[in-house]
Amino acid sequence: MNELLWNAYEFLTTMLPFGIACLTVNRRQKNRLPKSRLVALLVFALYIMAVFYVTGAGTLFDILRRGIEINPQQLNLIPFYYTPFGNAGHFLNAVMFVPFGFLLPLLWPRLNKIGYAVLYGFGFSMVIELSQLLNVRTTDVDDLLMNTLGALVGC
Repeated sequence: MNELLWNAYEFLTTMLPFGIACLTVNRRQKNRLPKSRLVALLVFALYIMAVFYVTGAGTLFDILRRGIEINPQQLNLIPFYYTPFGNAGHFLNAVMFVPFGFLLPLLWPRLNKIGYAVLYGFGFSMVIELSQLLNVRTTDVDDLLMNTLGALVGC
């Protein structure tokens, strides 16, 4: 039951602000967004939520529970030095970000350049990796590199 409540909380904290933002923007525009675009934005938001869930990104709850205490053992800043899951882990990190590189230019056509996919993929991955410091997970430069590569491949 606790797991169900926790998942519902995570879903609501992700989707509620997204829904409010979409409705607000859509009501203020003269030309309302087509339903297909709203559905595509919903898919993108669900994808982002799933990435946060899979990666175990830190939350405000983690800060309140543990405080901010960064252990140097949580950081791996040497590329491809320590790989607990081997090449499979690198491959899965890249695959996880392929939809990001695909959906970004699909939803925002002005971002249809490889440089934007790399920049935004790197930024999103950096947010995830830094947030993992809040919940005693390992922050790894390999994940940052492979996620960025996945966004590039998706674009």
